[in-house]
Amino acid sequence: MRQLCWYHCTHCNEKQLKVKHSRTASSCSHRDKCLFYTEANNLDPGPVPPELQDLTFIEEQLIARVHPMLSVFKLQPGQ
Repeated sequence: MRQLCWYHCTHCNEKQLKVKHSRTASSCSHRDKCLFYTEANNLDPGPVPPELQDLTFIEEQLIARVHPMLSVFKLQPGQ
């Protein structure tokens, strides 16, 4: 957990939790399409309301409209 930090893109306002010393720690997930997700294209939701600014990470996930799901399978060697 100590190796994680929040990355904030100044172009599209995306906020991600990334590993500090990774190659992608200072890059947006949109890469070259980052400027498409701006206020000019009506894709910037704007500032966070004061009522929602002090939420914990868990509270944010509970009210999020999108919940990505991931299945992890661990295979044993030789199987």
